[in-house]
Amino acid sequence: MPDNVLAFSKLPSELQARLIELQTPSPDRFVFLKTPSILNYLAIAAGIGWVAYMFTATADYLWENWMIGVFTAVTLILVTLALWSLSTIVRAFSGKTRDGWVFTRDECVSYRGDRIGFRSLKELESFQFLEHINTIEIWIGDVVEKIKVRDASEAVKLDSVFLDWQNSSGEPFLTPCRKTEMLFNPLAIRTVYVGLLFGFLLLAAALSYSATRLNRSYDDDQSWKRSENGETVADVVAYKTRHPNGNHLADADRKIGELIVRAKEDYTKNIKASANQAAVASLSRLLDEMNSNPDRKVYVKFTEVRELDDAVVKKMKSNTGLSISSYDFTIPTTALQYRREKILNDVSVLFLPATRSASVNFELADDPPPGTPVVEIRSVMKSIEFFYRYDWWSGGSSTTYYNPGAKFEFDFELRPSDTSKAFKTQYVSQFTRGLNTGLIDQRDAANYSFDKLFFSSVSEDFAKFLQREFGFIE
Repeated sequence: MPDNVLAFSKLPSELQARLIELQTPSPDRFVFLKTPSILNYLAIAAGIGWVAYMFTATADYLWENWMIGVFTAVTLILVTLALWSLSTIVRAFSGKTRDGWVFTRDECVSYRGDRIGFRSLKELESFQFLEHINTIEIWIGDVVEKIKVRDASEAVKLDSVFLDWQNSSGEPFLTPCRKTEMLFNPLAIRTVYVGLLFGFLLLAAALSYSATRLNRSYDDDQSWKRSENGETVADVVAYKTRHPNGNHLADADRKIGELIVRAKEDYTKNIKASANQAAVASLSRLLDEMNSNPDRKVYVKFTEVRELDDAVVKKMKSNTGLSISSYDFTIPTTALQYRREKILNDVSVLFLPATRSASVNFELADDPPPGTPVVEIRSVMKSIEFFYRYDWWSGGSSTTYYNPGAKFEFDFELRPSDTSKAFKTQYVSQFTRGLNTGLIDQRDAANYSFDKLFFSSVSEDFAKFLQREFGFIE
């Protein structure tokens, strides 16, 4: 630790007073004080401008995560620089001493906050004033100190008397203070600076977080204003999806309940005369349960039973002389997931007249949780003697395939949580003649697989059967 660098705060009060007095110019000393850089003022202006813009932008559209990251990064940089610059300016004008240099007949004294450095003029190996850049250079050993001056005339005067002062200089008045307890501790001031910087970063982070919360709150209110006037559950669900922890969740759930009640009322008003009353009662009960179920979830369980006999295919081949494919082409086991999803989609669409958009969420489940509403469909596939023709166009030529059909029996059950209101029915497919597939281009094979052609026709007929049961159509 240099013994010529003292801590101002550790010096006796009379020496502190003298150091303060030295910063007032007089005939026997030259004073060169620093002023805050224009960059400090620009940093403060940039910080204020950024904060103003950021909080103004909170009333704009909802910020994406990447936007929040950008706002946070820029805020940490600009606000921290602004606060640091502000502290520099405040310290420059409000401290007991100001940063700078003082030259007396015996010594030169440097002021840097609490750090007071001093040297006898005899210790200075070189002194020169560079007029073209208004800078004094002094050399102490291999170290050069550069002092920027505002008043060049004062520097010129000092340059003219410096050698005389140096030759006649005496002992610096601070020399007796070269004691351990009065020396400047750089570690302590670095700790203060690090703490100050950390505090500024925390404040900048707090500003960024506050702006983000304001943006979320503003968008929350605006989103709810749009949703509360919506006519469908989907409008309100859009708000809950956008703000899963929003301020209006209770209002959203209430609004959804009102829409479901309205949907049920509309359904019961428009039921066709041919409807199955047991089906109507079960669906009405389901809608009542949805009103008190925040998830509005109904599980769809779909299972298949294959009672297909290849002997039927052999008999048709023998009777017709045609090369008829096996059932693995018509109803492939590898496409079970497609059939599951097709049934799920058909069920979702089936109940739209009563549930309206997004008021009920249908979800596939092999093992639905107990005590939850369930739509259960059991499909039994049985061999019957009919086949259909499939014309395949590829490479400029057409190939005809013959595929066996099957009879489908669907056991359908709509089971609310109150199982006493369950509705059961059975559908038997009526396809006893071949399907008209038309000419199918090989390039569109993904949309015209055997399974999609045949099973889709069956499932669509099944959906119409259920529409009549629930009174949506005659």
